[in-house]
Amino acid sequence: MSRRKKVNPAASVVRQARVRNASGEIAAGNPIESLVDLASSRVDDSPHPVTGQPRLRVIFQRGEIKKEYDFSPLLSVPEWASILIEGFRIRSETVSPITAYSEYGNICRLASFLVDAARPPEQIDEVFWSSLISWLNAPQTDGEPLAPRTRQQYFNIFQLTVGALLDVPKRQSVAEHILFRSGAPVRPWPASSRKSIPSPVLRPEQRLQITQACLAAIEEIRERYHENEALIGSGKARLRLAPLGSHESLYSDMSVCAAAVDGYTHDHLISVVELREFDSALMTAIGKEHGGLGEIRKMLYAANEDLVPFVILLAIVTAFNPSTVLGLVWSNIREAHDKKKISITGRKPRAGAAQTSTHEVDLASLNLPAEYGVVGGLSDILDLLKAITARARPLADPLDRDLLFISAQLHAHVRVSSFYSHDGQTTKITPKAFDDFRKRFHLPPFNLRMLRATEAEVEYQRTGDILAVKERMGHKSANVTRTHYTSGWVRSHGQDRIGATQELVMRWATTGGKSDPRGLKDPRDAPAATRGFGCLDPFDSPRHGQTRGKLCSAYGECPSCPLMLSRPRDPQSAAYYLALRRAIVEGKRGVASGEAWVERWAPVLQDLESLIKEIPRGIVENSSRFRVSLPPVA
Repeated sequence: MSRRKKVNPAASVVRQARVRNASGEIAAGNPIESLVDLASSRVDDSPHPVTGQPRLRVIFQRGEIKKEYDFSPLLSVPEWASILIEGFRIRSETVSPITAYSEYGNICRLASFLVDAARPPEQIDEVFWSSLISWLNAPQTDGEPLAPRTRQQYFNIFQLTVGALLDVPKRQSVAEHILFRSGAPVRPWPASSRKSIPSPVLRPEQRLQITQACLAAIEEIRERYHENEALIGSGKARLRLAPLGSHESLYSDMSVCAAAVDGYTHDHLISVVELREFDSALMTAIGKEHGGLGEIRKMLYAANEDLVPFVILLAIVTAFNPSTVLGLVWSNIREAHDKKKISITGRKPRAGAAQTSTHEVDLASLNLPAEYGVVGGLSDILDLLKAITARARPLADPLDRDLLFISAQLHAHVRVSSFYSHDGQTTKITPKAFDDFRKRFHLPPFNLRMLRATEAEVEYQRTGDILAVKERMGHKSANVTRTHYTSGWVRSHGQDRIGATQELVMRWATTGGKSDPRGLKDPRDAPAATRGFGCLDPFDSPRHGQTRGKLCSAYGECPSCPLMLSRPRDPQSAAYYLALRRAIVEGKRGVASGEAWVERWAPVLQDLESLIKEIPRGIVENSSRFRVSLPPVA
């Protein structure tokens, strides 16, 4: 009998890299040799010169200074070795030697977990993360678990090492899967840091209330604008038709006064002093009969309070930073040729980068109920904003004329202003106008920054994908999204999912694999104890022997449970119902007493037969396409 030669793990790792290198697939699998592009470091897989034992080292050479990191513990997980070593090498170029040495030690300590996890990087899911958390929570040699901050450090180093590969094109996909698509929790131990404060966000009903208030205010502005334009047009017509020298007799009509002021205005807002010099009778009539020049300006120009609902609505639609929203310009708003989409591009002052938000004209992104549809959609709202600011635009500073949000000062300063500061220091919405709007519609306390964070959460709830949130926020890195735009709800939701996954794994073990949550078509069915069924409350099962607050483990008994959800018109679910009937019948052979089986399982089988009768004949035929089986009941 020949004895199989033991394979050197390090040689195996490098051999795989050479094969991939020869086929042009470097960095697709385990490309340790592809790491030599970092000039200051190299990977050495030579055996120990004395013992001959296999080893795997990373050697850094900076001039005459040489540092060695022994990653031999990773030899047992070659698929992870190439990823973690490459990430470590990239990070080590940017951190201090002390930090690099500390992270190296933690990576090696994680090797024992990775061996037990037995999952390649491309296939990890929430079970992997729940197992890692359980491993970090476990008591150490002294019987005490690691401090929450220490556990978080291990967790962070693992993610930082993988995160270093996000900018490596051939590693980006697997790194994104590990960090963002595999269900990695944001902060499993909230008490590990006092610096991490979740972004405050609005509740869904509050977001809807604010959106509705903006749309209601915009419709009021629309009606007032059209009414004022009709009045001003009427006033201009009366002035044209009146004989010369008889205009004073018309100044009792406010529309005539507004038309006259508009005629005197050329390159700046006209002041009280200037108007009195041009036409003292007009100024006198305005002051005595029409409430002052400010009331005339309200008819001609948009005021700060008129712009507030437009600012808030566009902040919700685009999810831009407040300064980006307030700095939007008309030249960066483009409508598609088919008139169905609008692209809005803004500039992020701090990042100095452009950010584009593209939306359906009908504002589907607002998720409004049908009864609150937007008349005309986004293009109509933007057209209205352009119209109400049209008269003030030529009177503004040349730098401000392309801005969306410009308004006329009604009483104090005689100028056209904006919410945007070109030096980036004082860009903000007028506090009084914002507070007046909020109080008028009885809105909850909020600011523009909260709207951006809220839109991040809305996108996460809609997709469950951090990368989708990253695109919505316009971030270059998803790590920024995770760190700065992850709300308390998202964090707790991630922790809840990890907790639920741990419960499912524990039940899988205690039932001997009978309640198996893996591979379900709909993950929401996982809490049910039997495949093919759903459950209204798996933690409060009324079945005999179940404990409240603990995940139900009554495998096979779902047909008789009042909390059961069934899908008799789904072929795959029907296949499981038929398989359960066989599993119950087969279970009779495993009991010592027929009476025990009759007492426990006969009622369940009767209820299951009633359910099977509800399955349409065509569904039964289609269910045969699914080759499913269930283990016998106890």
